[in-house]
Amino acid sequence: MEYPLMQMALLFSLGRLSTVATKYCPKCEEDKQLSEFQKNKSTKDGLQSRCKVCTSETGKEYLRDPQKRLRKIEIRKKHYLKHKEKTVNVNLKRIYGITSEERAEILAQQNSACAICDKPESDFNCKLSVDHCHVTGKVRGLLCKKCNSGIGLLKDSVENLKKALAYLESK
Repeated sequence: MEYPLMQMALLFSLGRLSTVATKYCPKCEEDKQLSEFQKNKSTKDGLQSRCKVCTSETGKEYLRDPQKRLRKIEIRKKHYLKHKEKTVNVNLKRIYGITSEERAEILAQQNSACAICDKPESDFNCKLSVDHCHVTGKVRGLLCKKCNSGIGLLKDSVENLKKALAYLESK
């Protein structure tokens, strides 16, 4: 509510107007202190739209009703399938800084196969993973899940890879 300055001073002196910042929760339909809202960096004000109590209640309802959960999963799945190409393109650009065309070029340079084990992408039931340096973000190539996991478990360390190779050769 907008009050003229004199009215605001009177309401404040009577204790009916607070200097504490508040936010409206649309679920319980109450104005609450900002501390009653979880943080959310993706919103303009940096807070969830619902208060902590309402968010908790919604979560509990969701867990109690398996049908509701299944419906939500099905809705997300349909949305993903409908927008799969766009989602893949957005994620490639956001995470790795490449377009789907650039990914296709890398795949062609690798003869449509994993850069390590040379198995063709068609042998797998999913696309090859984009391998990248976690320090610089530079894309190194496309790998199958097993090769990508192997490198990840060795912490992208050439030294660890050399030790693993020496171990395998000694046995």
